[in-house]
Amino acid sequence: MGISGKAIFESLKNAGAEIFLWDDKLNDQAYADYKLEPTNAKWQEVEALVISPGIQHQGANAHPLLANLSKTCKVFCDVELFYQCLDKTNKTIAITGTNGKSTVTALINHILQECDVKSQMCGNIGVAVSSIDIHSGETYVIELSSYQLDKLINAKFNIAVLTNITSDHLEMHGNMENYIAAKTKVFNGQVRGDYGIICIENEICNSLFNKLNRENIIPVSRSSKLNGGISFVGGNIYDNYFSHESIKFSQPEILNGNHNSENIICAIAACLARGLNLKDIIEAISSFKPLEHRLEYAGTHQGVKYVNDSKGTNFDSTRHALTAFSNIHWIAGGQAKEGGIDGFAAYQKYIKHVYLIGSSQDDFANQLGTSIAYTKCGNLENAFNLAARNAMAGDVVLLSPAAASTDQWKNFEERGKAFKEHLLKLRVN
Repeated sequence: MGISGKAIFESLKNAGAEIFLWDDKLNDQAYADYKLEPTNAKWQEVEALVISPGIQHQGANAHPLLANLSKTCKVFCDVELFYQCLDKTNKTIAITGTNGKSTVTALINHILQECDVKSQMCGNIGVAVSSIDIHSGETYVIELSSYQLDKLINAKFNIAVLTNITSDHLEMHGNMENYIAAKTKVFNGQVRGDYGIICIENEICNSLFNKLNRENIIPVSRSSKLNGGISFVGGNIYDNYFSHESIKFSQPEILNGNHNSENIICAIAACLARGLNLKDIIEAISSFKPLEHRLEYAGTHQGVKYVNDSKGTNFDSTRHALTAFSNIHWIAGGQAKEGGIDGFAAYQKYIKHVYLIGSSQDDFANQLGTSIAYTKCGNLENAFNLAARNAMAGDVVLLSPAAASTDQWKNFEERGKAFKEHLLKLRVN
């Protein structure tokens, strides 16, 4: 009964469904009349069980309640329910990937609205699909996690975008093969007139593109001019799939870095697939503002730039942040993910000092070894204050933890807001 659970409950209740709920940590009296202990439920009478995306529903580590329920009722998540409510006039654009999906989702939605296409943004980006009003003729831009995709049954999307795949969430999926299979479900059920978009810069995605081998799967690239695809190379956007035209494009500073080049070309491809004009798409990008906590420019103090990349919850995401700047005072650490900060040495030239925080600080220190200066700070406040003292004009203080936040925070948003609050205090003092 988190953001999505409460939205599902309200939506189904308003629709007149007979609904019961269970959350082992829920004590809110507003839901008292609807709570039902799972052991007391007559499952043979239940048509569907809508579960939180974060609950494992299959495999060795499946929630014990769910082990046999699929035999008696449908088990899915809110996105499947949302799909069932759409009509033929609605268009869906689904975006997934290990990294970049939130920026691509927000950029697509921004472009559509700037080009007078009625759209709403929802899903894993923080707006539960069950909480939005469905209107005839609207386009829905949906960010999807692997957890959500894994729980889909019949849902399909008119346009599906895959940004990249690297190792993540293996504690949920069990192994890399299962994780890749979950991500690939974004293309399930597509028919003639639907489009899949895959950024082939990533080795796994390049292999997937070759494996899928369908006419309506469009490759995109920031490093190669593709025949039959869409590319962003040498300051030009090349559309060699739809209109076969090219246009000059200067990447905005607020979307700097190779990872944002990939995000941009994914968004452009999706909007072309939606029927927009390339020139209009390029013009719309110029007014886009990056999402909070994703390489977010927080401000400058005494010539030092402060950047909040709290969404960098694994090293694959953080490495993009490290290449976007130089003279970096890097704040890293939290609840470590598999691999930790393996591969940091390739980005060492951009880093002046590392400030370690959270439960991973000892493991990260071992991975850093003696090749780079670091300080164990324990928490974000200590790390921020020390970095602010050490940084000189022209330097960058970067929060990009390469780890989850749940050892010390509720979520990455709370962690990012704390970073910005420390900057406000610094300016006042």
